Amino acid sequence: MYTHTPECLQKQSESPHKRNVWQSQWPFFCHTCEAVGYREESQSHPYGSTTATEYFDEWCPDCLDAGLCPRCGKSIPQLEDASDISQVLCPFCHWHGDQAEDTMPAVYRCYHDEIDSMDCNGQPID
Repeated sequence: MYTHTPECLQKQSESPHKRNVWQSQWPFFCHTCEAVGYREESQSHPYGSTTATEYFDEWCPDCLDAGLCPRCGKSIPQLEDASDISQVLCPFCHWHGDQAEDTMPAVYRCYHDEIDSMDCNGQPID
């Protein structure tokens, strides 16, 4: 049985509220990437007798690839001049590709250890 800490329970209860507040502030955000601007992609390659998986980021096809800001949804002028996401700045809402606080708050997920003597954050239960 997992035992959630008071901190974990508080974060679990706050998470949906934080996301709802953010969504109400930015109603035209990109739902595909949640205003991150990219999606993590993967590709498998042969590697000896097995395969290796390569992970990389691709610009989100529904916002940045379409020339739109991931947060406010407005067209970003001269987006094609940016070679990577850290160079993108929205002139309207000031979304910046390098700023995690510009994206929708993540859903809080606690850590579950498979050992019954641990709490949800991997700490021993007294």
